[in-house]
Amino acid sequence: MKKLLKSGIDTGNKVKAVREVVKTYNTQKQDMYDDTAEILKPSIDAQKSVKESIDKKHDKVIEQLQENQKALTEGIGNIVEASQRAIMFEARGTS
Repeated sequence: MKKLLKSGIDTGNKVKAVREVVKTYNTQKQDMYDDTAEILKPSIDAQKSVKESIDKKHDKVIEQLQENQKALTEGIGNIVEASQRAIMFEARGTS
């Protein structure tokens, strides 16, 4: 009986010890994540800043391309219109 009781107590102590090891592991794991995030924060912030800068430049380039496309389209339209007028004028002159 004493042996059984002692065995139960030993088992309980071992379970408690395992739980403590798991708890310690989880705490250390979280601490490591926190430390890593703190260490990498300057790098992450710099990457965000570079990305924002690139995005702004990208937006400006797209805006400029759209303006250029609009100007070219209008210019081509004017050339077509002038060509049609010239053809009409020439056709009137030969008649």
